[in-house]
This record gives sequence, structure tokens and C-alpha cells, in this order.
Amino acid sequence: MSDSPSTPSLSTASAWPGPVSAGLHSALCRRIPPALPAVELEPLTVELVAALEQGELTLPLTSERRRLAEASGWLTGDDSPLLIQGDRIGWRRWLQAMEEVVEALVSRCALPPPDPDPLSAPALPETLNAEQRAAVCALDHNSVVLLSGGPGTGKTSTVVELLRRAEARHPDLRIGL
Repeated sequence: MSDSPSTPSLSTASAWPGPVSAGLHSALCRRIPPALPAVELEPLTVELVAALEQGELTLPLTSERRRLAEASGWLTGDDSPLLIQGDRIGWRRWLQAMEEVVEALVSRCALPPPDPDPLSAPALPETLNAEQRAAVCALDHNSVVLLSGGPGTGKTSTVVELLRRAEARHPDLRIGL
């Protein structure tokens, strides 16, 4: 892994992952002393942190990553830092947190949407396009609204209007971000 030119190292990673990787790797080695030299595990830590920087919770599970993870002792026990899921490897706490979010969303999808006050719907701004308007209005008929899109597609503007509408139509609604 560390012989590959595409594998990040603590010195070549971008601004925040390098120091985070180094501190995390050091802490893991102190907390769960690995069965092999810590320097051998460094690329795995760096790659996992770099994946997080890119918005990925897991990495493909290569034979080398599996070997390192298994030899590290970082897969053993309920409090272990790493988790293998099928053909992917990632940080246990991130993956468990994502599972909890998915379970909560699935549960919420089964609930009927709250009855809105029909007179409290705020006017939609003219700056929203048709898709954004449809997403905001979906809040009136659904208990969960999922929003996705690439950079610059108006997600932030849409979320602002979703929150404005939710607050106006359901004054007692608790919103957690």
C-alpha cells in the first residue's frame, strides 16, 4: 500500500487529513497496541481518513487492507475502531451512526405527515426553480423529504425554504440538524 504512488501518506495528504491521520493513528496505537509495527498500519489510517475527507465512509476491502486490519487487532470487539461490511472497510462509529440515521429515517417514513395549518403556508420565493418548489411543497404531504444534488444545484436554498415552511406550518415541530 505505501509503495503505491497513489496511496496518501501523512506527509502528502491535504491540509487537515494529515494531522488528523497522524493524531488518530497515534491514539489508536496507544489505545489498542497493534500486533504488527505501527508504521505498517499508517497507510490504512491515512486512506480511511482521506476517504472521509472525500465524503466516503468506507473503502473497498483489498486483500492488503484486510490483512492489515486483521493483524492490527482493530476489528475485534464491540468497541473496535474498524468494521468490515461485505467488501468494504470503514470506521465503526461512522458506520454505526449512519445505520442509526437510516433506521430513524425508515421509521419516520412510516409515520403520517403532521397535519399542517392550511393557512400558514408561506409563499415560495420566485428564486426557486420548479424542482426546488416541488421539494419544498413535498413537506406538506410527506413525513420525510430527502434532497440530493451536485454542487451549485440549489440544495442550500431549498433547505432554507423547507425549514421556513416547516416552522410556519408546524410551530411545535422540533428540528434537529
